[in-house]
Amino acid sequence: MLDSPEQIRKTVMSMVTDVERPRRSDPGHPERCNVCTLHSFFSPDRLAEIWQGEREARTGCVEVKRWLAEAIADHFAPMRERRAELAAQPHLVDDVLSDGARRARVAARETLDMAREACGLAVSSTAV
Repeated sequence: MLDSPEQIRKTVMSMVTDVERPRRSDPGHPERCNVCTLHSFFSPDRLAEIWQGEREARTGCVEVKRWLAEAIADHFAPMRERRAELAAQPHLVDDVLSDGARRARVAARETLDMAREACGLAVSSTAV
């Protein structure tokens, strides 16, 4: 998800596609192709076009892989950008975690006090 577009492309280009389609001129079976299946998640608006192109041998596996790599890289671009922003401000992440821990301690203390009281284990303020 956080890989560079180049690394995503490299990974996608090494994926296995339709093993029953040895030549580009052979009709494909997109329902059995991992790359075509992933297009249903990352390029649902082009899915029918891609599957039809595979069935009619108008598109090839390399072409469909390129489209998938681009769609995946585009899909995760906001996540990569946000991670880069946060990496540039490590103190911000520490501050958020510290604030969350402080709020969790307050909530836990209140819950434990309620549980002790319900069990009759509450410490009286008059006890010394």
